[in-house]
Amino acid sequence: MKTFSSKLYQAMEWITKFAFLQLLWVLGTLAGLIVLGIYPATGAAFSVTRKWLNGKTDQKVLSMFYHYYRKDFVKLNVLGLWINFLLLLVYLDIFYLQNNQSLLSIPFFAFIFILAHYLLYIFPVYAHFEYTVGEVIKNTFFLLIVNPTASFFLGLTTILLTILYVLFPAVSAIFGISLFAFLITWNARFTFQKLKN
Repeated sequence: MKTFSSKLYQAMEWITKFAFLQLLWVLGTLAGLIVLGIYPATGAAFSVTRKWLNGKTDQKVLSMFYHYYRKDFVKLNVLGLWINFLLLLVYLDIFYLQNNQSLLSIPFFAFIFILAHYLLYIFPVYAHFEYTVGEVIKNTFFLLIVNPTASFFLGLTTILLTILYVLFPAVSAIFGISLFAFLITWNARFTFQKLKN
């Protein structure tokens, strides 16, 4: 009975942590008037989940989040400009594909596929390494091809999580970015470990 109660308490504790991190992400995004807040808040969320995966689960979520949000506010907004540029390229590719159906479309599909995986890696790379913005941009491309299996599961995790969020919008509202950051960081760690070996 004690074991069950202990596990139930731990489960509730983690649910609370994920929900609180989601709330901090929303507040951090709004604090930067959305445009200037979304990337620092997202970077901070990924950094917090990385700490959790490294066993630092006893540190206060608020203090960790605020530390990373404030510390890399400018850096993450600069990185955000690069991400916005890539998202624009994805949008233009999709727009082209909607209006052109031919064999010439294949390279555009491949480009979108690679770019989507690149974007999934960019925040885990930021959180894991003490890189400058330029180094994050450059080394994310390299890490993308180091472990194709991990990259595949990174994409698969994103697809499954997206389906879950579409089917259960309440889950998205409560755990959206926090659960996403945790699972993506967990997957990316396999690539980082392979790099060390």
